[in-house]
Amino acid sequence: MSPVAGLWANEYCSLMSLVVEGNKVSGVYQSSTGSTGQYEVSGYQLGTAATATQGQPVALAIDWHCVGKGTADPSWNWSSSLCGQISLQGQEEVLTLSHLLVASSDFAGLAAQGTYVDKLVYRRPGRMQRAVPTGATAIASRVDNPLTGIWIAPDGTGLNLWVEATKEGRAGRVQGFLINAEGQTQVVGFTDIKAMASGLVLQSLALSTAHSSHVQSLCGTLQMQDQTLALAVMTSAPTAPGQTYVQTRLTALVFKRG
Repeated sequence: MSPVAGLWANEYCSLMSLVVEGNKVSGVYQSSTGSTGQYEVSGYQLGTAATATQGQPVALAIDWHCVGKGTADPSWNWSSSLCGQISLQGQEEVLTLSHLLVASSDFAGLAAQGTYVDKLVYRRPGRMQRAVPTGATAIASRVDNPLTGIWIAPDGTGLNLWVEATKEGRAGRVQGFLINAEGQTQVVGFTDIKAMASGLVLQSLALSTAHSSHVQSLCGTLQMQDQTLALAVMTSAPTAPGQTYVQTRLTALVFKRG
């Protein structure tokens, strides 16, 4: 069966168009809730495709700053992490993801500042819905950002991060490495490069990485006043289709500058 590449639709009728190179995932999310528009996606899938007895883990990050022209609102400062797996249910591929939405600021009439939890179920859309969102291919270059540098958690987990901005200044892409007892793995994701200009004390971010047996999504905020990086960590490993209720484990890490 196919990996996560292709078009997916969830119960809110949002569309996600993904491409895969090796185990790295990128693409565009077209939202139908909150602020409508198109948004960048990046992340990882585990290398083995889903089978009748075992799912294929997937970890993704979304930057909620619209890649096209649109009317700015507080959600443009937010980020999301999604983590779960593709399971074969009968002959159908079903992508079930736990979703953490990091709202780094209040959005009057929609949500107060905080992290919001949801479960999203994606399926391949029917032929009448195969309008693929436009891909995000903007060139990015490295920029100075408070997130850049080395971060260490009390358990010894480390992050070495740097930030790039697209030419249009819309998306803040994050690259770097996660270092822990399992070794060093590459991370990709997004952060809010407009946090300071927006007068916020919290800078949202969402990261993804892949290990040999599982994937991880890390999301939360950089608290700029005390330089603390507080992240929720979702870890997804393959399970049988009937055991997807234990596919994703949630933990937390707090990092300080190394």
